[in-house]
Amino acid sequence: MKQRFSRKPGGSSRNGRPPIASGARSSPEIQVTNLQHGVFEEARRLNPRFVPDRPLLVATLEVAWAPRQPRRAIASMEEKLLLFAPGLRHHQCRGPDGYLVFSSSEHGDGAVAPEPKRSAPDAAQGNEMYDPGLALAHLLEHVIIDSQCSVTGERTCSGVTGAHRSASCRYDIMVECRELAIGCCCLALAVGWFRSLLRSGSMGGAEKESLSALQWIHHHAPGVVFSVGLARFLGWSEERAERALATLHGTGYLETRTYGVNLSGLKEYRRRGERDFDAGLGQGGHPSNCGAREA
Repeated sequence: MKQRFSRKPGGSSRNGRPPIASGARSSPEIQVTNLQHGVFEEARRLNPRFVPDRPLLVATLEVAWAPRQPRRAIASMEEKLLLFAPGLRHHQCRGPDGYLVFSSSEHGDGAVAPEPKRSAPDAAQGNEMYDPGLALAHLLEHVIIDSQCSVTGERTCSGVTGAHRSASCRYDIMVECRELAIGCCCLALAVGWFRSLLRSGSMGGAEKESLSALQWIHHHAPGVVFSVGLARFLGWSEERAERALATLHGTGYLETRTYGVNLSGLKEYRRRGERDFDAGLGQGGHPSNCGAREA
C-alpha cells in the first residue's frame, strides 16, 4: 500500500507517470480488479482526515476511457451526477488544481460552475497532462461516499484516489467504510451507474430505486425481504420493487431463493452477512459477486 500512490493528500496526481495522449479513443470501460478492507495506518499520509482505526474499503480499478475533450466530458458527468444526487454539491473536495470536483458547491446557488475559457494551445496543453481515468476514478470515489452516507446515515466520510505508478490505467480508491457489505454494494452500484453514463450518456429512475431499496433494507429488513414488502413500504408497484431487489442481488448484497411454500413463486431475498464478504478479501482477494473480477 505504501508505494501504490503518486499523489498529494486530499487530491490526485500523476507525478512520475507519462502524460496521457490527447485525442485517443477507446471503448469506455471500468473494471474492479481487487478489493481490500481493513485498517491501513499508512493511509493517513494520503488523507489526514481519515479517522484513526476506522476501516477503509480499497478498490483497485482498471479504467479504459480516453475522450477527445476529457475536461468537458468530466464536467458533463458532474452535471448529470448532480441531478441524480444533489448532495454531491456539498462535498468538500480537496483535490489539486484540475481535479477539483463539484466546484459548483462554492457558488451556493446550485448552478454548475462554468468551464474556464482557454485558448486552443492552452487547452491542448491542459489535456496533455490531464488524466481522464484518474478524474473519473475521483468522481467515482465521491459517488461511493455519497451513497454510503445516504444509506447508513453517516454524517462524514473521507476518501482518497490515486494513480498507480506502474500502470497508466490503474487507480486505487480508498473510502472509509464501517460496513463492508454496504461499501461493496455502493461500489458495485456506482460502477454500474458510471458505465451507463459513459455508454449511453444517461441515468434513469432505476438507479435511484436501487439506492432507496438498499436504504430501506439496511434500516428495516435485517432478515428476509420480499418484493411485496418493499413495494408496500415505499409505495411502489411490485414489479418496480422486484427490479430494485434484482439489481441489489446482482451486486452480491442479496442472495435469493425461490419461496416454495405457496403457489405464488415469490423470490425470497436475504442479506449476505459481513463474514460472506470478508471471506473473499485478503491479499489480492475480493468477493466475486461485488462487481469485481480478475484483470
